[in-house]
Amino acid sequence: MILTAPAYLYLLLLALGVVLLHLLRTRQRGVDVTALFLWDDLPRDPRAKAAVIRLRIDSLLLLQLLTLAAIVLALVGPSVWTRRPSLSGLALVVDGSASVRARAEDGGIVADDLREAALALLALYPSTPVAVLEMCSAPRVLAALSRDHETARRALETWEPTWFANGSRDDLGALLESQGESLERIVYLTDEAPPFSWPGLEVVTVPAGQNVALTAFSVREDPRGIGVVAFARLRNDTRDDREIAVVVSDGEWSTQVAALIAPGEEQALVLPFPASRGRVFTATLDLEDAFAGDNLRTWSLPQRGEWKVRILGEMDRFVRAALTSVEAVRLLGSEAEEPDLTVVCGVEAGADVRGSVLLVGASLRGVVEVGDAGCPRAQAHSVERPQEG
Repeated sequence: MILTAPAYLYLLLLALGVVLLHLLRTRQRGVDVTALFLWDDLPRDPRAKAAVIRLRIDSLLLLQLLTLAAIVLALVGPSVWTRRPSLSGLALVVDGSASVRARAEDGGIVADDLREAALALLALYPSTPVAVLEMCSAPRVLAALSRDHETARRALETWEPTWFANGSRDDLGALLESQGESLERIVYLTDEAPPFSWPGLEVVTVPAGQNVALTAFSVREDPRGIGVVAFARLRNDTRDDREIAVVVSDGEWSTQVAALIAPGEEQALVLPFPASRGRVFTATLDLEDAFAGDNLRTWSLPQRGEWKVRILGEMDRFVRAALTSVEAVRLLGSEAEEPDLTVVCGVEAGADVRGSVLLVGASLRGVVEVGDAGCPRAQAHSVERPQEG
């Protein structure tokens, strides 16, 4: 034990003054007797001396002396030497990807458990320069390398994970390089071990609970022209076989398919959706698991552009209604603009017509003639333009 201010020990001399004042204040009570010679030859009673001492030293004196000793002890500041670990530099790297928003196996949130573990490490090295870094696909520095532990503590207490994906080895290298080369200990706090290694990297994991994920989702127009086809990929991160159902909706209609997936396996599904009407689709997993953020995905088909149509012949109202009900159509006149579709109604088109052609009771010279056996009333053809040169 050491004393931080031993000079204050001289204040203990005040105890002498306290005792002196107490003795001066104490007075013995006198008693009138008829004669004193009767007590001359009597021996002194030891108990009488103890009584006199007890009379002079009472509880008030002891309380005053104890108060003075406590004040002097507080001023002296005794302390005990202890060994506390110290490093040249400590990096606390917290996983900020969306997966740490999941529930942990103990029922809490993974991010909260990571925060508590980081604060415990921060308290373990009170005099060590520390840096707090966030690791994800968009990494950032929460608190630069410094001995200011209060700033690092506030950064950890206010930290919230992002919705970004996991970071890579290059992301980790860029974070650590930004703090210099004095990092003696690097601790990575995450929900699962990273797929890469780093020299001296210590990994602290807080596993998430059981989860089922919709890992991919996309929608394409059916090449047959009948609605769309949806593609989904499901992953089972639980310990048991799970029958997982995915529902695809366009906001008005929906379709569903289910698959039995083994633990740790991933499976791709194809969902035909011939009755779809919208262009924005959602895929959902209707279940309860550790992380709800990967149970919903959205896909938007690109908006169809305007179709430029040139009419040859007389187009009746039925053909016009059929064209405008399917796409946004702009009818071309005699301008030289290249059409996306040429509609030939009741006439014979010349050999100069190129591109996509719709024949309605018409013929295309050298390709289709009206009246041929087996020739329907309306046919669509694509006429290739000959290569120039």
